Amino acid sequence: MKNKFLIIMPMYNVEKWVGLALNMLKLQTHSNFRCVIVNDCSTDNTEEIVKFNIKDDDRFHLISNKTQNGSQLSNGLKAFDFANPDDEEIIIFHDGDDWLSSTQVLEYLDSVYDNYNCWMTYGNWTRHPEFETGEHMLIDIPNIIDNDPYGYRKFPFIYTHLRTSKSFLWKQLDRKDLIDPNTQNYFRSAADVSIQLPFMEMCRKEKSHRILEPLLVLNRNNPESVATVRIKEQKNNEQYIRSLKPYTKYERK
Repeated sequence: MKNKFLIIMPMYNVEKWVGLALNMLKLQTHSNFRCVIVNDCSTDNTEEIVKFNIKDDDRFHLISNKTQNGSQLSNGLKAFDFANPDDEEIIIFHDGDDWLSSTQVLEYLDSVYDNYNCWMTYGNWTRHPEFETGEHMLIDIPNIIDNDPYGYRKFPFIYTHLRTSKSFLWKQLDRKDLIDPNTQNYFRSAADVSIQLPFMEMCRKEKSHRILEPLLVLNRNNPESVATVRIKEQKNNEQYIRSLKPYTKYERK
């Protein structure tokens, strides 16, 4: 039986790229997926383009925020809660201005989860428009890090795109750990760190899998990208997240 995927896709002002992002999903050779889109009060034509591209395809659902919250993490959690996925459903956190690198990405991930019996994956990407890759980040995790309860909080953050994980890991997150102490709202930046560090601590090397093949085109042409406009905030948030109590290795009953 093929694995089922849930793509959660927060977005804001991505009219130039969202059509490509959605069509790369629609063209996937592995069709057992659903996608929940959260439009965070875009001021351009994002919503109209989304509606045009997902019409007549019941795998897609659009949530339109009435008030902008400015947090991809908050919108991603909204999509997750709306979908209420089964524990074994595989979650992909997919920004609306990025796109999958081929039409076989979900099929490839399906085989990875079956062959390696993993709970999460992380890996490589191609950056647009430079077409550089994230290969330099795919370093080995020493056993001393894996065996240290605080090891992943000290180690460089390499658990990047394409990020996928079993739904039950999301359900183990303490959402208080996802709150920015400065705003008392969900992190607006370093959201990937706030989620991926706990996932790695719960999975360890045993249940995580590093993928060398670039599965995502990471768009750096968007001037409103968090990585562009919130660099200082991102670094401060990461430092705070690393200071939190680590999660323990998760034992499934």
